[in-house]
Amino acid sequence: MEVLYANRRAWRVRLLQWGFWAVAALFLALGLLIRMGSGDQDATALLILAPIMAAFALGMELYRSLYVTRIAADGSGVEVETLGAIGRHTRRLSWDELVTAPARRGEWHARGQASTAALLRPPGARLPWIIDTTEDDFREEPIARRLSRRGREARTPR
Repeated sequence: MEVLYANRRAWRVRLLQWGFWAVAALFLALGLLIRMGSGDQDATALLILAPIMAAFALGMELYRSLYVTRIAADGSGVEVETLGAIGRHTRRLSWDELVTAPARRGEWHARGQASTAALLRPPGARLPWIIDTTEDDFREEPIARRLSRRGREARTPR
């Protein structure tokens, strides 16, 4: 298989994923301990913040499931690897499943930094996979070449 994309920054997403869950659990535990010990108002604040942090953690779970760590291609199709809950999840797509241009690129600005990404929508999914191209290059030419060749073959009468 020819590797078209390999992400070296996936540990950042994993750190945020685990960090949000850890903070939510810490707020909940501290809130319950303080509530049992003294019933102070600080416990109420922590118990209110715990589900808010859990909501952020759930958002990171969604982002994590869409964050691509590796793309490889061969003659039979494309293999896309995303972050799983603990490990990694691999999905194989045949060339017939890739029916449109492989990716849409964009640039986002936050905290004075520019981040770039390509979005690749898997067949039947509402949300696209996120291919972080800020530091790692995504070589989509082999996919585009294969799709254009397949399109020409479909238009050619037999």
